[in-house]
Amino acid sequence: MIIESFIAIENKKFPDDISVVLDIIEKSNEYGRPYHEYFSLNGKLDYSTTEVKEFTYCLMVNLEDTSARWVSREWLVARVGEDVVLFGENAVKNALSNVLETIRISKHHPAYPIMREIVDSLVRHYRSDFDFGDSLWLGLNPDKNFVWSVRDMGSDIFGHVNGYMNALAHDGDKTRKWYGWDGVTLEEFTNDILGEIDRLFS
Repeated sequence: MIIESFIAIENKKFPDDISVVLDIIEKSNEYGRPYHEYFSLNGKLDYSTTEVKEFTYCLMVNLEDTSARWVSREWLVARVGEDVVLFGENAVKNALSNVLETIRISKHHPAYPIMREIVDSLVRHYRSDFDFGDSLWLGLNPDKNFVWSVRDMGSDIFGHVNGYMNALAHDGDKTRKWYGWDGVTLEEFTNDILGEIDRLFS
């Protein structure tokens, strides 16, 4: 492979991991068009240290590919070179720094202190759902209405209606609490949860 250039594209997949896609542009083919190869580099987060604890590597057909064709670091180094792989790994670390800064900013969201208090009193396991996933969403979407679902086993935040949210609303879990943020107030939904959700997003 003769590489002409390569770039890293942030591909946030949080809180499970931090991912970047390497777009490697190879020497132009006989028709004068450059050939692209794509590889996803994923950094698994250690929640206790907020650092990347391990990397995984995956082949991609294109930028939309979500297949899992895992390869070893050794294979990828042989394919594209140590310098390109190190570039990708450093890009993952930089992406993590950006995510952590967004989470820090999320603490200025007016709903954050109320949500924090609810999490501290209710959630017993998987607090990383709020500390990382929900907080990242708040930092990225400071002006959006949202629905928030929380119970002792974690939390989920939604900026729009989707199938997963509907499934949770129908699962019959009486320990799950639902809240809606309308830009001013975080209000608990206690009766017609689906109706309240529809009204919030209408």
